[in-house]
Amino acid sequence: MLTALYLCLPVSAMAQDKALIQGLNDKFSQAFNEGNAAAVAALYTGDAVILPPGGEMMKGRNAIQAFWKGATEHLGDGKLTTVDVRPLGSTTAREIGTFTFCQATPRFTR
Repeated sequence: MLTALYLCLPVSAMAQDKALIQGLNDKFSQAFNEGNAAAVAALYTGDAVILPPGGEMMKGRNAIQAFWKGATEHLGDGKLTTVDVRPLGSTTAREIGTFTFCQATPRFTR
């Protein structure tokens, strides 16, 4: 399964570099693939908002953590790839990238 997302992560003026933002995306991917929703949510600011495709707007780190916890239970092998970064002032950047993932293999119990 493949999808493209517009994702904004908190970045300082020094983090408006494409390679540095890709490094943050690699941390996101690692935490996501480990099922560590708390580490994924920690990459967002406390007042962050996400807009999941086809879902309700999620506000704040707790809601974002709950969203990613659910996602990690159903998806795996996630990878964020930075395509373009554009500074939007001294403390903000806009990133466009892709997020690829696979549906997680169901775990059967007896």
